[in-house]
Amino acid sequence: MTRRQKLILIILGILDVAVIALLGSAVVRSLPPTTPTVSPIAVQISPCEQKMLETFSTTPPFADGVPTVAWSNKQLHLSLHVAYKESVPPEDSAQYLWTALDSVAEIAQKGCALPENVTISIIAQGEVETHQFLVQLAGSDIKDWLTGALSDEALAALAHYRQTTQAAPQ
Repeated sequence: MTRRQKLILIILGILDVAVIALLGSAVVRSLPPTTPTVSPIAVQISPCEQKMLETFSTTPPFADGVPTVAWSNKQLHLSLHVAYKESVPPEDSAQYLWTALDSVAEIAQKGCALPENVTISIIAQGEVETHQFLVQLAGSDIKDWLTGALSDEALAALAHYRQTTQAAPQ
């Protein structure tokens, strides 16, 4: 091989390496930027919240929905969902407030201290309308009810109750 042929081969080799480097950098730049993996935040659920969630995950008709529970020293907020195949939920869906209250009482009797305020929300969803039933009670009133110092009627009279209706979007 002549000197001129060797020089041409060296130049072609250098050009090949340069083209490969350019193509490689173009590919690397076109890749989406990597984001650092963030470990999920561990959510602390109190034993009382855990007991409530377990209770409602097996209690019909709430077992099909996803209950939410927030239980602290000052406030218990419980929200439950009931789905109906009917266009309008039956009016007796409000009775599920008592079912939920019975479960709260059961958990309280198992060692969970009732907070100052208890709010229970039942969302009864039909095909066309959704009804929401909300009751707010004082924890001390529930304690009196559990000991028999208050009847069902007296507890209901002390409760703050609200019902709303929402039509499905057209």
